[in-house]
Amino acid sequence: MKHRRKIVSIIFLPLLLSACGNRTYPISQYFLNIDYVDDFTILQLTDIHLGITTNLKEQEQYLNNLIDAASPHMIVITGDTFMNASKNEVDFIYSYFDSLNIPWSIVWGNHDRQGFYAPNYVVDELSKYQNVIFTNLKNDDVYGDSNYVVNLKDENETIWRLYMLDSNSYYDEGSIAYNYDIIRPDQIKWYEKAINYEEGFNIPSLMFIHIPLPELSYAIEELKVNPHAYEYKGELKEDSWPGYKNSHMFETIKKYHSTKGVFFGHDHLNTFAVNYEDVILSYGVKSTNKIYHDALALGGQVITLPRDGSFSLDNLERIYLTYEK
Repeated sequence: MKHRRKIVSIIFLPLLLSACGNRTYPISQYFLNIDYVDDFTILQLTDIHLGITTNLKEQEQYLNNLIDAASPHMIVITGDTFMNASKNEVDFIYSYFDSLNIPWSIVWGNHDRQGFYAPNYVVDELSKYQNVIFTNLKNDDVYGDSNYVVNLKDENETIWRLYMLDSNSYYDEGSIAYNYDIIRPDQIKWYEKAINYEEGFNIPSLMFIHIPLPELSYAIEELKVNPHAYEYKGELKEDSWPGYKNSHMFETIKKYHSTKGVFFGHDHLNTFAVNYEDVILSYGVKSTNKIYHDALALGGQVITLPRDGSFSLDNLERIYLTYEK
């Protein structure tokens, strides 16, 4: 279970900070393309939490079973793939996902750069792999290290877009106590540039981050008063833990009417999704038994993207798998 104020070891402090440089790149350089097929499916995995004590063979078998059950066209990992890991765990999971010959993408959580390696190791190593759909432009003026866009294209037509953002790690309050960070203002400006590029506001899209937006908490509080206020599915078994303040990312999403859903992880016991003001806000499903978890609510979430751009809670399917004994 999480606590409101997270105490972070001073040893790991330099590894938890994301960077923002001063170079402005053309927005087109953040875009990547993969092929779209009808009823394209994404398997969202989240909070894998590999560390130096992880039984990698056990996790490989579990992920094999999960991916076989989902049969996705693409895998998206929404952060905290690592926690107190070494290079061995990083190399293992990257090699594993790449061996599947399925396009896979990743965004960073608050723990990924907290390990026994240089802060940029988890980012820089991705360039070695063939099937990963990821870019990180060096020393750019956008905060974080996983801000990029994936176009799902049928020949020359973009059918869907996927906006990947780094929701960052911890917010420094001037002591050893930390709250969770937010999507920064320059990232929101970057999203606006991206959504206006080639009239992206007319293209249905999704967003993948790690730390939930605060609007999820607003929806939960309203549902406590009026259980029929919003359509929802799944379960809440712990509080939602957004960043330390509202960055107004959601207001920008609403402005353009393109992004149909925002997907995140972070809170391991929750599998809740809600249609809040015509935007789906959805937890994934914790994807391994590492760190705290519900043994009966482990697996992944399959997201189906139809050609006509329609999107609702019906497009989400949770796959739950228990570990073999």
